[in-house]
Amino acid sequence: MFGLSRHICAIALMAAVLTGAAVAQSASFQPVELNQQGAASAIEAMPAVYQVAQSYDSSVMQGADNDPSGGFAALATYAAARAELNAAIAQYGFSSYEDWVAIIQTVMHTYAFTQSAGAMQQMAPAMDMAMQQMMNNPNIPQAQKDMLMAQIGGGGAMAAMQANAPSANNQAVVAALSP
Repeated sequence: MFGLSRHICAIALMAAVLTGAAVAQSASFQPVELNQQGAASAIEAMPAVYQVAQSYDSSVMQGADNDPSGGFAALATYAAARAELNAAIAQYGFSSYEDWVAIIQTVMHTYAFTQSAGAMQQMAPAMDMAMQQMMNNPNIPQAQKDMLMAQIGGGGAMAAMQANAPSANNQAVVAALSP
């Protein structure tokens, strides 16, 4: 029974990773198409954003579940911070802080995806086999099986990973910026 629980936990964890839940905690996160200049400028602007953030509640920059990209978005909820943030990022070519947040969140999401994609591809066959074993197990309630299938989209680990993959353009832009 312990082995089965371990399989279910592993599948649930991978479903969260594969669906991007671990990468993009913010419900408002919507990836944008990146270009080299915009992505580079967003990264260059980070020290200016952090400088403004130091004047505000430090827990804001942690975001939900220590997700800094969610913290960036939350920082804009401070009325006084909005003007300072807009001024700080304007010198990097951004028309608004919200535009900068959309780009930096996309860069972070894309970077996290590209760093974990190889490991996810290696794990996918084992995850698919574990999923099939779970689906064939009569001791697991159908409601639990349905919930897990809904989380990964019903197509297996590789299909879930591909469904949440950043665009090829975004991957290329971020790869070009990586050290």
